[in-house]
Amino acid sequence: MFAFPSERPMRKKVSVAATTFALFSLFMWGLALDRTTAFAADGILDTTFGAEGKVMTDFSASTTSNDYATGIAAFSDGSFVAVGNKSSPSDFAVAKYLSNGALDETFGNSGKLTTDFGSGVDNPIAVAVSGNSILVAGTAAIASTGNDFAVAKYGPTGALDISFGTGGKVTTDFNNSGQNDDTAS
Repeated sequence: MFAFPSERPMRKKVSVAATTFALFSLFMWGLALDRTTAFAADGILDTTFGAEGKVMTDFSASTTSNDYATGIAAFSDGSFVAVGNKSSPSDFAVAKYLSNGALDETFGNSGKLTTDFGSGVDNPIAVAVSGNSILVAGTAAIASTGNDFAVAKYGPTGALDISFGTGGKVTTDFNNSGQNDDTAS
């Protein structure tokens, strides 16, 4: 429902993770995995989140890399995880943030990690959280079967959950005839 400015309720801060009020610039050419932006309930940029309401996380040292984000999921404590593709080489990229937009230093390597499924291009597409676990789904290029479903499961510190699949990762080829593309999302 639209309300004129004089009829709007008082501005109330809303957590980006709790409400998924987040935007991603999908192609931050050569700069960062993603740009996450937080808004208050009235749609005004929440300048208490990150730097002036935005967070950028760099995964590739190269200034010509094409890192981008593809998904976000929130934990019950207000922290959240963003996933995307790290180029050069192309791997799953995962970053965990506190509710204020700072990287969670207890996760991965100073708040971020990458996962490689093989020598080909790995593209994460979606992320979900369950308790303290993180599931990331997408595709992995496998030499003998083409692009297959790929899922990785991480624990609360970012370590692969070795009780899941093989070493925390699973790939599945649905075509069984080689060189066909399968995508999990």
